[in-house]
This record gives sequence, C-alpha cells and structure tokens, in this order.
Amino acid sequence: MAYVSVHGDIHKALYKLAMTKAEARKAIVRALNRTADSTKVEAARQIKASGFGVKVATIKKSLSVRKAVGDILQAEVHSRGRPIPLIEFNARQTKKGVTANVKRGRKLWPGAFIATMSTGHTGVFTHKPGMQTGKRGKPIHNRTIREEFGPGVPSQFGNTKIMAGLKEFARDEFIKRAAHEFKRLQGIA
Repeated sequence: MAYVSVHGDIHKALYKLAMTKAEARKAIVRALNRTADSTKVEAARQIKASGFGVKVATIKKSLSVRKAVGDILQAEVHSRGRPIPLIEFNARQTKKGVTANVKRGRKLWPGAFIATMSTGHTGVFTHKPGMQTGKRGKPIHNRTIREEFGPGVPSQFGNTKIMAGLKEFARDEFIKRAAHEFKRLQGIA
C-alpha cells in the first residue's frame, strides 16, 4: 500500500491571520480535503502518463482519499488493489498470441488467447501444461487454463518518481487552497 499525506499547521495560520482557532481549523480542513481530491486526480494522470496502459477510470477505482476531519488535520490518498486483468491493458489477439500495452509499448504473450467464459467474464488466458495419472498409473497429459494479469495500480503509485511528483503537487496545491480558504473566511475572496 502506498499513500501521499499532507499535514496542516494550525498555529502558524492563527499567528499570521489573527483568526480564532475554530475558523483556522475549518479553513485548513477544507484546504486539506480539496488538496487530497486534486492529488487523487493528478495521481491518476501521472500514472497514465508514465506509460501504464489502462484507462484513467480503472486507475481512479484503485485510489481512495481519507479526508481530514475535526482535530485530525491530515488527509491521505491511498492506492490499494490487486493485479489488473491483462484484458484491461488494451489486449489484442494475434496469430502468435496476445499483445497488450502494459508499460510503454506492446508486449507479446505467446500462445495466449482471448476468451469469454461461461460466466460472461472476458480475459486473456494461457494453457499451463500439467501431468496427471489416470487408471492404472498411466500418465494423462492435461492442460490447465489460467488468466494472465498485469501489474496493479499500487506498484505504479509507489514509484519513487511518481511519488516525488505527487508530494510536490500536493504541497503546492495545499498552499494555494489554504490561501483561498483563509481569504474566504476573512471575506476577501
């Protein structure tokens, strides 16, 4: 699990703006929550721009926000999830197998095929060779079918380059949002 966290310092805000503690807390909570929402959207954009071959909507489903409330002046953006089915990575059937755009360019899964199961689930599958014994210990060649998956969103979200960009974005966004909220409380904005 990876996350980005933004903290607010209410004492600095009170000193600079001569506000009541409750007013300053309210402004900081609003600024933190709006910053977290903006950071979630920016995270989806940055993950997509890094070459991750799924739709932004699929990425956003894996991201969640824990909002700041009351005395807890901290908002977080989390990424949780499992590996994503390979079909989500714009998979295409070819004569040699299946190609998918997992990370910066199409890659081939030799011998793979796209199929829809009786449950209605469509995916990319491969045959995994296996061996079983039948009657009288005679070997039976058996193949099991397994679905192929690509990496999950948390692996991309936790990337050091993306994380550094998101922390910088969140810091700048919080400063901008906090200034707006304080002006709004003072009746300037």
